[in-house]
Amino acid sequence: MRNDKSKKRQLLEVLENLVVEAEENLIEKDPQVIAEIEEARKAYQKGDYQTIQEYIANQSIKNGVRKTGYDY
Repeated sequence: MRNDKSKKRQLLEVLENLVVEAEENLIEKDPQVIAEIEEARKAYQKGDYQTIQEYIANQSIKNGVRKTGYDY
């Protein structure tokens, strides 16, 4: 009985991995995703982006939070 459950778990794991892989392949072929990636690449090449640090700083300013230099 225990061996049967073990085999079922292994089969379930294999199937789940196959589903995830298939979903990733579909996403990579989605025309909208491809267009968004291309748009992001063009913006990056033009320098039209901000770093994570810049984004966080801008969000803090928008939300009225000032950076004091202290980490809590």
